[in-house]
Amino acid sequence: MSAPLITSLGKSSWRTSSDLGPDPASPGRMFGTSSASPNGSWGLVELLPPKRARTPLQGRSLASSRHLCLPAPLLYWIQHIAVAGCAISGVLAAAGRKVDLFGVMVLAVVTSFGGGTLRDIVLGELPVFWIRDPHYLYTVLLAALFTFFVARRFDFPSAVLQVADAAGLALFTILGARKAVAVLGSHSALDVTVIAVAMGVVTGVAGGALRDILMREIPLVFRREIHLYATAAAVGALAFCLLRGLRWDENQAAAVGIVLILVLRLAAIRWKLSLPLFRKHDEPEQ
Repeated sequence: MSAPLITSLGKSSWRTSSDLGPDPASPGRMFGTSSASPNGSWGLVELLPPKRARTPLQGRSLASSRHLCLPAPLLYWIQHIAVAGCAISGVLAAAGRKVDLFGVMVLAVVTSFGGGTLRDIVLGELPVFWIRDPHYLYTVLLAALFTFFVARRFDFPSAVLQVADAAGLALFTILGARKAVAVLGSHSALDVTVIAVAMGVVTGVAGGALRDILMREIPLVFRREIHLYATAAAVGALAFCLLRGLRWDENQAAAVGIVLILVLRLAAIRWKLSLPLFRKHDEPEQ
């Protein structure tokens, strides 16, 4: 550690730091005896604290963040389940498109990590979560390989894909909202709520949107027939933030948000619920 820096308010020279005494009026200033003064008079000096070495900012792992109330092992496995579900949906989306194994793996990775990567970049949580912990990447690759070879021999019911996709949407949305709350804890309640809902929706839908863009399709989030995709994510994230603001236990609020997203998404699929389309008054309804 470097020695304290001493600045003088005169031209007198000073002996050693042992000659210094405290200034009662200002803890940061010291008095010392001047060697140039024949009568040993006191002069004013300022003792500056040594600068601390600055270390590079290290990204915080979501599973180990002290702001999140779920037990670290449980939260860790929830994230693995979420990325695995998204990887499966990414592989199945390539069915019938004549995409080779490499292309399928790319789609699985983009679907699983697209939303979380964008969230971490926006929130300044670098490096992003799957680079901090490559086990997420291994989970995605294994899930994608398994689905690729199994789906070539067996047909997956569409209901299984829809439930898996809804579960991944719900988990990633609430994980994104919770991480935004942890990072923005010092902001006002309104700011935290708005940003957390936005980050939750981005985390939940961005991966699928990037996958659809790579497949040259309109992203699911913009299609009416997909039925309350981003809307369900926004409602669940908002419910989580509001319940948290009402002093609910954060784990209970997260559970309510996840269940609400699942119920809204599956109900919208079952009864074909959707928001009204943007059309001009003279356009015929489809």
